[in-house]
Amino acid sequence: MIAESLASAGAAVASGYRRVAGVQLTINHLKAAPIGTQIFVSAKPGHAGKRLHVCMLSSFTFFFQVG
Repeated sequence: MIAESLASAGAAVASGYRRVAGVQLTINHLKAAPIGTQIFVSAKPGHAGKRLHVCMLSSFTFFFQVG
């Protein structure tokens, strides 16, 4: 959900803050992140057209021990 939200925010900015909607999502969920995991998501525009934007998303995790 973090990646989808980031892509939507990027599309809104790229469109001049007009209303945007997802057309197609291709997502691979590998496994759940354990509690205490920091997740970093990077979104880069693959194509920014007049009506259609494509975002390339990458996620990274770093594990740290609480306590």
